[in-house]
Amino acid sequence: ARKYLKNTENLEIVKSEIIKRTYGFEYITHFRPMLMKTIGIVNVEKVEKRFDQYKFDQLTLVLKNLKLCRDKEAHTHIRWTTPRIDSPSVNFDRFKIVYAGLKDIEKVTRTL
Repeated sequence: ARKYLKNTENLEIVKSEIIKRTYGFEYITHFRPMLMKTIGIVNVEKVEKRFDQYKFDQLTLVLKNLKLCRDKEAHTHIRWTTPRIDSPSVNFDRFKIVYAGLKDIEKVTRTL
């Protein structure tokens, strides 16, 4: 959006109405709709055709797993038990995969 939008009011709409209202982790349910609202569905199709499919598959899988882990902890409370949370190194590796996938999306969208 920063690349193409010149009107600061429109940039503020993207921040407040599209990005800030997104609370989930999944690609299809959360990230893809943000892309559609900012670059349009036609451009989303173009971008998705150009993705590095391996990075994209890893990204969607890791995001799905992060959501499952998050939901399990957020929606389960058993008194006198300790929650099971993955170690920082495991999550750091997951975030590396997410970062690589997001960088690929950024690279492809810059070519539009």
